[in-house]
Amino acid sequence: MRPGEKQTNLGGCRPEKAKNDTVPRLAWPKEDKIRWVESRIRELTIQQGKYVDQRGKWLLEEKAAGDRKLALGDKVADYAVWLLKERDGLSWHQIAYRFFPAATEEEIETFESRVRRAYGRVERNHPGSKQFKPRPLSKEDKLVLQAIIHGAIPIPS
Repeated sequence: MRPGEKQTNLGGCRPEKAKNDTVPRLAWPKEDKIRWVESRIRELTIQQGKYVDQRGKWLLEEKAAGDRKLALGDKVADYAVWLLKERDGLSWHQIAYRFFPAATEEEIETFESRVRRAYGRVERNHPGSKQFKPRPLSKEDKLVLQAIIHGAIPIPS
C-alpha cells in the first residue's frame, strides 16, 4: 500500500469499533453526583440507623466536615476528598492539609497528588462521570444476553 492511499475494507468487517458504535456517555449534573457520593457514604458509615463511623456524620451533617482532620486509606476517605472538592469547594492545598495536618509547606505538594489520586478513584468508579468504565459482563451474562437476542424468554428463578 502506498502512502496516501486508503485501504478498502476487504473482509467486510471493520478492524475496530467506530465512534458511532458506542453509546455516548453523558455526565450527570453536579447535584446528582453529590447525592450519589453522599449515599455511598451513608451505606458505608450508617448501620441500623446509627453512625458506625463518625466521619460519615462529619461529612453528611457539617459543611467541610466541620474543619476536622481526616486520614486517607479507604473508600470513605476517597469520598471525603471528592465531597470536599466538589461540594464544599476546597482547594487541593486545603484538602491536603485536612488529611496531612503535620505536613510542612514543602511537603504539602506531594500530599496534594495523593488527594488528587483519591479524587480520581471516585471519578473512575462514579457512574455519572465521563471517566466511568463499567465492569465487563461475565460469561454467564453474555450468554443470557445472546439468548435474549435470539428470542429466548428468560424465566425468573
